[in-house]
Order: sequence, then C-alpha cells, then structure tokens
Amino acid sequence: MLPSWRNRIRVVLQPTQIVVACIKRGWRPQASEPQTFTFEPMPGEAAWPSPLAALRLWLQEAKLGSADIELVMADQFVRYALIPPSSEVNTPTEEESFSRICFEKSFGDVVADLAIRVDHGEYGKPRIAFAVERALLEALAALAREYKLRLMALQPHFVHVFNGWRVRQNGDHALLAVADSTRCILATFRQGAWHSIRAVTVAHAQGEDSLQQAIERECLLQGLTDAATIHRYVPNLSAAGLINGGKSAADFLVSKLNGEPVSASLTVAKRRRAMPAIHLDFARGLPPIRLVGYVLLTLGIIAGVVTTYFYVQLHNELESWQSKWQSLQHAREKSEAESARKNTPEGERLQAELKGANKIIARLATSWDGLFRAVESVAGEDITLLTIEPDTERNEIQITAEAKNFTAMLDYLKRIQALPSFAQPQITNHQIQQQDPQRPVRFSLTAKWVDAPAKPTVSALAAPAPESVATKQPSSE
Repeated sequence: MLPSWRNRIRVVLQPTQIVVACIKRGWRPQASEPQTFTFEPMPGEAAWPSPLAALRLWLQEAKLGSADIELVMADQFVRYALIPPSSEVNTPTEEESFSRICFEKSFGDVVADLAIRVDHGEYGKPRIAFAVERALLEALAALAREYKLRLMALQPHFVHVFNGWRVRQNGDHALLAVADSTRCILATFRQGAWHSIRAVTVAHAQGEDSLQQAIERECLLQGLTDAATIHRYVPNLSAAGLINGGKSAADFLVSKLNGEPVSASLTVAKRRRAMPAIHLDFARGLPPIRLVGYVLLTLGIIAGVVTTYFYVQLHNELESWQSKWQSLQHAREKSEAESARKNTPEGERLQAELKGANKIIARLATSWDGLFRAVESVAGEDITLLTIEPDTERNEIQITAEAKNFTAMLDYLKRIQALPSFAQPQITNHQIQQQDPQRPVRFSLTAKWVDAPAKPTVSALAAPAPESVATKQPSSE
C-alpha cells in the first residue's frame, strides 16, 4: 500500500446530525470508525449553519492539520431540476442563463441566491442540474481555509446514491426513490434517459405508507405503467451505512409498481444500457497527486535526462564519423584524380621525367668525398679498387676490387665491417684471374650505406657526380 501524505476526511451533512470518518496519513493509513454527532437545529435559521457548526467543533478537537475533505450534503440543502435539450444553447454563458430560467420556473425568485451546476450528460437528451445556496458554499470555503482543508468533493446525497445505483438500473421504464426522514427525491427514466426529477415531503409518522403513496402518485403523473421497475433506496442508519450508502445491492428494494418483487439477478443493468454517471461537484480543486504520481514524474525526468545525454553523445559521435567519412571521401577523390592524371600519356611522361630527375638529384646530393675517403682508407697495399657504385634509392654501395689472395680479401672485408658508415658488408662473388701471372682474386662487395643522403626530391640541388667511379692504384710490384 502506498503511503498517504495527507489526512482524509469524509463527512455527511444532515440537518440534525453529521457523520465523520477519518483516514490518518502514514505508511499504513488507518481508517477510524465513523462517528455520528447529533444536535438540534437553531430555530429561525436555515438548515445548514447547525451542521457546519458541529463540523467546526469536531475539527477543533481532532487537530488533524492539513487534510483532504469530501462532503455529501443532505438533499434538504439542494434543489434539483431537469434541463431539456436545446439547439439554441451553444456557449457556457447561454447554458447558465438557460438553466437559471428552468430553475426559476420551479422555485421562483429565490434562484438569484443559488449557485447552479449542470451535468454534461448525453447529447440530445435531458440533463440533471442542482443548485445550492451561495452562502453555504462560502461558509464551507471559509471553514476549509481556516483548518487548512483541501475540498476534494462536494456532492448532494442523491448524486452520491445515483452513481452507485446506475449500473443496477433495469428496464426501459424505472423510478428511483431516495428518501430520508422528511424528504424524498423521485427520479424517473425512460429508454435509459432522464424523464423527470422532483423532491417531495414525506410524513415521518406514516413511514412506508407515505413513501408508497408518493411513489404511486409520481408514477401516475409521469405516465409509468405497472411494468415500470421501482428502486427504493433504503438507507442504513448506522454511521458506516450513511458514509458508504448506495454502493451495495442490499441498499435497494426493487419491485414492480404493483408490488411484485424483481429477482436479484435482474437488478444489475447490462453495461451497454447503464446510464452515465453524474459529474456534478461544487468542489473545483484538482484531485491530490499521490505518491505514485511523484514517482512517475521523477522517473520521467530521469529518463528524459538520460535520453538527452545519450542523444548528445551519439550526435557527437555521428558528427565525428561523418567528418572522417568526408575526409576519406575527399582523399579518395583526390587519389582517383591523381591516378587518372598519371594514366594519361602526358602523366606517364611526367612520372618518368620526375623519376630520372630524382636520381640525378640524389647523385648530386651525395657526399662523394667522404665516401671515397672511407673506402680508400681501409684498402691497403694488397687491395686494388676497381669501381665504387653507390645506389641512393636502396641505400647500398657496391665495391669491385682485386686482392693478392684470399687472405687479403677477407682482411679487407673485416676492415669494411669496422667502418661506422657501412652495415652488413658481404662478398657477393669472387674469381681468381688465371690469365694474370700473379693470379689475383677479383671480388665484388656490397654493404648498406648508413650515411646515405635523404630521399631525393625534385627541389634538391647538388653538384653532379658520375654513375660509376673507377680508380686504379699502382701495383705493389
């Protein structure tokens, strides 16, 4: 069960008594037993000041603080009328004027001091209306402000009973009689629509005989036949019965006009034929927001914040991917344009010229003096250098030389390996020169050029150098 944050009070106002039921707030609201307070009406005054004075005394003793209150007024404080349908009434102002005219036909000039409410009802059918003294409403509003009460509902007793009875209405013709000690409200219905409503005085001393006579007279005036169903509300005079009256089938006696009883199984109307509830209430306040409302509101706010956060994150990620896609698209288009340009005869010619120019620039940028000095410094007397061929594209150098013997060739290889300018030197081939009487060993040596110049570009300029450098040292012989 959800907790209640405000006390709740239900009150039945009658000319000689009030019935009060209270549900105190808390995690487990506890409903108190309804209490009845009787009193004698003040002579020479209206009927409603005495019950309001009794309610004020109870509120002073209860000391509930802020609370929600629902009131049911005895029909002695209310006047009823039936408003016929009219095609000339279109606006709320016209409806109020038309309903006031209908009340004046029944009650005279006293209507000027009444506040009137009209039920919305069904289109094209008569609608019920009721009126209450403005002074009573003003006194209730002042009482609510004084004790910090929130007026949630203010309904006449007949409306309270009718809304519980309407699903039991059966048959095309029916009469509902709602009586108390001195007054009875008689409402008749035809074809599921309002036909008439009237308040009559019932002699308390005559009891059921007086009520039966009033019912028979009303049926005769309204033209109801013996087949009409009569529903009599029999109030439970206990406090609980007055608070919850009209909600149980046991509260009604159902019979035909001739007194023939009606089976209980036929007293519940089919849903499609049940009359609409009466939405007449002088309390204009909104219903309280329960804890579930606050919880749903909080969850909705949290869900909105989380959704907004993820939306912003996904939006930023989407923009990032779109930017990357546009960059890749631009690069692809540029690459395709360059490829298309290269594939043309003119483009192929330019590429060949650029390649040749880069080779020339690489040779021009090479530090030939340092290269020659490094190679010649380890040659010695047993080695004769024939050619030095640097490959600037592969950062390699190829040396062709003659050694007196294999030992001299291997010693030269070791000396080249010791130079920091070269890496991974190795002999690729060697051959003994048989035609030479001294039979020298001619060999080729390759090594990685560590101090090679940077990759050439067409903008680099340097002094030219030959592709192959041949040098001949004098023979040691």
